[in-house]
Amino acid sequence: MREAGIPPNIVTYNTVMNAFAKIGRLNEVEKFYVELMDEALIPDGYTYGALVQACARAKRPDLAEQYFMQLMETPDIRLEDCGSVFHFLVMALGKDKYAKFIKQHDLTPPELHHTNVKQTNRGKGGKGNTNTRKEGGQQKGGKGKSPRTQK
Repeated sequence: MREAGIPPNIVTYNTVMNAFAKIGRLNEVEKFYVELMDEALIPDGYTYGALVQACARAKRPDLAEQYFMQLMETPDIRLEDCGSVFHFLVMALGKDKYAKFIKQHDLTPPELHHTNVKQTNRGKGGKGNTNTRKEGGQQKGGKGKSPRTQK
């Protein structure tokens, strides 16, 4: 795309990052994350979903937590719109550590459904996932850097 004079956008980066995340290629996902930040693009929930998924598949729960914390600090991203990121955080941390993390950060855990259950709930007037901070929780401005490069 770049050779054709078309700069990649956030959707392009998210698509590539998600493809690498699905196969656990954390280094590649982080490389594209740093690149999109260098391009002054703003990460969104899909960006963080790819990062946390890659961490889960690469067996890096420490980094999954750090990226999730960045997500929580990003002011323009609503946690209730990020159900898949919570799902990948469970994958990364395991159920017990996930529950502890949710409690520690005063989050209301989402209901994690299989895809067919979500569709059934929506079809019957269900609201789907509701991933929100408990009342009084505050969002802070995010930094948007890879946790491995913040040192």
